[in-house]
Amino acid sequence: MSIQSARFLDRGDQWLFAPFLILGILLVACDRKIMKNQPSSMLSRVVVGLTTLLMFVAAGGMFVF
Repeated sequence: MSIQSARFLDRGDQWLFAPFLILGILLVACDRKIMKNQPSSMLSRVVVGLTTLLMFVAAGGMFVF
């Protein structure tokens, strides 16, 4: 195994967990009770949601390609 392959596999677990962590942050940011009636703006929710979706697609692509 080459060093580049080892580095890729080492970082693979982080690529898989990151979308779930961002999804958790998004859910907390949208909750009015947790955020004390100051939830994130709609624009920031859309941007973070699209980023999360893109990261899930990228994580799935790791297994396909």
